[in-house]
Amino acid sequence: MWQVKACEVCKRTIASTGTKLKSCGACREAYYCSPEHQEQDWARHQQTCKGQREQSGGGSGGAGALKPGEKIPKPKVKPNPSQEKLQVHLVKATRCAKKGDKRGEGVAYGKLGVAYKDLGQFDRAVKSHKKHLAIALELGDRYEEGAAVCNLGYVYVGLGQFEQALKCFEKQLAITLELGNRFVEGVAYCNLGTAYFSLGQLDQAVKYHKKDLAIALELGDRHGESGACGNLG
Repeated sequence: MWQVKACEVCKRTIASTGTKLKSCGACREAYYCSPEHQEQDWARHQQTCKGQREQSGGGSGGAGALKPGEKIPKPKVKPNPSQEKLQVHLVKATRCAKKGDKRGEGVAYGKLGVAYKDLGQFDRAVKSHKKHLAIALELGDRYEEGAAVCNLGYVYVGLGQFEQALKCFEKQLAITLELGNRFVEGVAYCNLGTAYFSLGQLDQAVKYHKKDLAIALELGDRHGESGACGNLG
């Protein structure tokens, strides 16, 4: 049953204090209106604190138990995988730029854009993918150009800018047909189908998802076949 959160010491709630209550950093189950009340209650709370029991091996005063007045431990927070990738690719792009490795720099910006998108930072994702695209155009690298416009299209979909996304996916298809990669061609058809569906152009959406399905069947790609059937359904 849901209960109103109240300070363990004075029993005041957010309604009476006007500020958000702070929870125990170890168990997140006890609440306090101030650090003073948190410290005041620790002698009692450490006996039942689930987080503290886990840290001290299950006891209520064994090795690792905190003494009254000591700060309540904060639980370890696992780093966001996308945030970690962002840092890695940012360093990679910088190092490649210093070494004069333009292709490596472009690829790093592409991966950086994907990490920004996963974090919901779409504006930064657009900038990163545009840097990837600019480098690919500078080097005349059609494969990386296709990858850049594809990823740029995904970001525009996330932004709800479906006309822009459609232009990117049309460019991706043109490059893919030039390079002769059937698998990526199927991906491009899928992307176009998704963009047309988002624009409410259902006949066009069906047309491209059927092309995606045909390639999946040709290649014996059961995963791709499943995805295409799902989009058509």
